Amino acid sequence: MNCPCEAFGALGPAANWITFHVFGLDPGSHLGHGVRFFLLETPKFCCC
Repeated sequence: MNCPCEAFGALGPAANWITFHVFGLDPGSHLGHGVRFFLLETPKFCCC
C-alpha cells in the first residue's frame, strides 16, 4: 500500500484547528499539546 505522504501535509493545520478552535484548548497546555499530537500522528500509524 502506498503512503499518501502528500496528504499528511494538511494534518498540521487541521490538527491545530480542531484542537485549539473546535475544542478550545490552550496551545500552551499539556492537554492541548497531547490532543494535537494524537490528531497529527494517529492517521500516520493507521495509513502507513
